[in-house]
Amino acid sequence: MTAILRKAVLLLLSACLMYSGINAQSVSENEKLLINSAEKYLLLAKNQNWIEFVEASHPGYVHYFGGKTRLVRLLEASENISPVNNSVSLLYQSKGENPQAVLSFLSAEGKRNFLLAASADKGKSWSYFLLPHYLADNLLHIMPDASEKIPAVINSGYLVENTNKGN
Repeated sequence: MTAILRKAVLLLLSACLMYSGINAQSVSENEKLLINSAEKYLLLAKNQNWIEFVEASHPGYVHYFGGKTRLVRLLEASENISPVNNSVSLLYQSKGENPQAVLSFLSAEGKRNFLLAASADKGKSWSYFLLPHYLADNLLHIMPDASEKIPAVINSGYLVENTNKGN
């Protein structure tokens, strides 16, 4: 009984965290720009245009994998990133001079994936990086100035994904 109650509380908390950053009925122009920009970033991956993909990636992500050349080689050797068109949704966005965001998207296999975004110009342009579950614990190595809310949003998203698979 305790496990079921704990699972229910975690699902409720994760739903609250995922909803807390945005109102699904009103999407601002900045949020539309962020989502459109994220779609373009994912299209670069889908088309395996790795050089432009790396150029649009967050500098911490590029550094974490050993620089642009090494990251391009790793991406060329990795499995395809196959996002479903128009599947990007905004889960969280911070405010301020250097906003950050967590977005999710679906892969062609139906798996939910996470994309982090950061802006150095109040949201006019964004840099991105994919955040698979195994990198979530290393977030601060990639993005030292990450908002403290980002790990909770990511972990709640993975929790919801894994819980849904268990039913």
